[in-house]
Amino acid sequence: MVFSQSKDTSVISSMGNYQGDASTSITRISSVGQPISGQISSSAIILQRGFLYSLVSRSKQRSISLTDNNNKVKVNGNDNILITASFNKPINVSPTISLSGLVTNTIMQGTSNPSQWTYQWDVPNNFNGTATATVSIGSGAVTSTTASASIVYQIDNTNPIIENISIYPHISEMEITFSEDLTGSPDGQFSEVTPDDFDFVIANNVNGIVVTVANTSTLVSGTTNTYRGSITISGTCEGSERITIIPKDNSVYDLAGNVMIASQASKTTGIDSKLIFYYNFSNTQSYNPSSPNDVKDLSGNGYHGTRVGSDVVTYDQNLNAMYFNGAASHAEKGIKISGLNYVTGDSDQIEEMAIVAKVKLNSSASNHSNDQRILLSFDRSAVFRFSIGSDVVNGSAGKPVFHFTNSQGIHDVSSSYSGDLRDNKWHVVSVLFKANQAGGLKFYIDGSLIFTDSNSYTPISNHNEATVNSVRYNETPRYGWLGNGSESSSFGSETGPDHLFYGHIQKIKYYNRLQSQTEILNDGPPMIISSELVQGTSPVQTYTGSTTLGTVKVKFSRPVFGSVSNTNVSLDRNDFSLTVSGSTVTLTSNIPDSVSGGGDTYYLNFGVNGIATGSETLTVNLVANSIFDRFGNTANTNQTSNTVMLWNTFPFILSTEIDSNNSYVKVRFNESIFSATVSGGSVTNISTPT
Repeated sequence: MVFSQSKDTSVISSMGNYQGDASTSITRISSVGQPISGQISSSAIILQRGFLYSLVSRSKQRSISLTDNNNKVKVNGNDNILITASFNKPINVSPTISLSGLVTNTIMQGTSNPSQWTYQWDVPNNFNGTATATVSIGSGAVTSTTASASIVYQIDNTNPIIENISIYPHISEMEITFSEDLTGSPDGQFSEVTPDDFDFVIANNVNGIVVTVANTSTLVSGTTNTYRGSITISGTCEGSERITIIPKDNSVYDLAGNVMIASQASKTTGIDSKLIFYYNFSNTQSYNPSSPNDVKDLSGNGYHGTRVGSDVVTYDQNLNAMYFNGAASHAEKGIKISGLNYVTGDSDQIEEMAIVAKVKLNSSASNHSNDQRILLSFDRSAVFRFSIGSDVVNGSAGKPVFHFTNSQGIHDVSSSYSGDLRDNKWHVVSVLFKANQAGGLKFYIDGSLIFTDSNSYTPISNHNEATVNSVRYNETPRYGWLGNGSESSSFGSETGPDHLFYGHIQKIKYYNRLQSQTEILNDGPPMIISSELVQGTSPVQTYTGSTTLGTVKVKFSRPVFGSVSNTNVSLDRNDFSLTVSGSTVTLTSNIPDSVSGGGDTYYLNFGVNGIATGSETLTVNLVANSIFDRFGNTANTNQTSNTVMLWNTFPFILSTEIDSNNSYVKVRFNESIFSATVSGGSVTNISTPT
């Protein structure tokens, strides 16, 4: 017996019966090897004994379709999946199934249909990755020309997490990145996840701000797991606030059905994600005298500081500030800043920035050139330096100066401030920089703009690597110092110039964005931001005898109090003084008759002698050293939003008198009256009751 087959198994029984697929050629061979019969085709034929046959099987390719009862994009260890193999014809040999090493040549179960076989698969809970299901008969895999010959499973047993949070209060947006695609359904089917599925918890909320997140969000273009939505921050951020986002129990899942658990190491970020670092020596979370050399960064970025030189850098517990005794020069002393550095080129160039510091400068002079007192430096000739006074700008003593380097060279910009910060008083000094914008460099003192540089500058970046007298000066990287100059190529290394700050520094913030006008005001001392006469259903004034009574509403930039140490003390009438100008009217008292209100809004009642015409100006003055915010900042007596125009009194009858003959009545008004809306015309339409 000689036979040749292709691809499929055929069976020759001991009785000479052949079983196989159709389309099989059988040829009987004579004793001399010549074919003597034609082609026959049968699925079961009988061979005659005593003859030699040539059998060639040309069976059709067996095909298969794999299906399952899974409707999830991904699967996990909680899933039990029924996989069904459907063949194009019955088979009598049990097929086996494999799943990429997780299951190997495991026999499938038969069904009432000999063309269908099944396998019940418990998805493993200790594997993450891809598994492909394939089926074999005997030693060979069964293939098909269709895509259904195998099934690919994405196995995910990892709980989804929050990977990153960014909050942009200046544009009122929040951006959250998750580790993978999410759904609100535990079966992995699509269901929108919204901010309502999370709790937003604020820590270090010293100002009692309120964060409201809109319950809608949009997918960031080019991503599948980063969402951006609107956020509203009510109140004033102090800078140390931290927000933690916690998923609610059994509310958020990935596409495999793994739940985002509330006890995960939920992501926490500062309310302002563009605050680079923030030191506050009056806040024990930033500086604790029990660890005198450690300064904690309240921004959450981890750019902590280390005090160096305890003989000249000391903590003043009375003022809750760090005192730098920079009467003379001191090398490698100050607060060295860890982690943050700048390198040559554009990779970390500074497009926008703001530095805000609360300082109190000694009135006596140091021995530094132009009495330079360095606040913050990452090296003038490599990145930037912010100082009061400058060793390279004559006449700059007592004035804020910003030095920086970019592709255009080194720049030393002094403000045109007419005052002198060396007055032993607290001030908030700020510098703001925005590249490629005319007027993008500005200086503020105590919340007020004092100077705008009209020039436009390219971004700040380290470009100064020069060769001078055959010596190569490599100024990269550059680390920073608070209170001294920097030439540091590593954390806490060389300072220069050694012009240690001379005075107190209570806090400093460094942003890589501009500050808004509101933030500038809030970083400075409390200020009056508006004054207005109280309007309502009743007139703005009440006339009693010869006196007109009025109320002025005074709103401050933040809550204020009558005590530097006790926020339970409200303001009273003795914290204000009043003046009026522009008319013959006078005030009944140069202090308010009474004061009501609280927080950031107060109502001052006062009286005016005479008839106001609307041309008079009422000025609300603050008594020195009597009004404070919760941080102990004292309101300045110099205010700009503390005036209001008095009312234009409506004409009214002052008195009436009937003559002795009862022939007429004499009516006296508070001012001249007319029959038209402009001066002119006699009054003829006064009627009298009968």
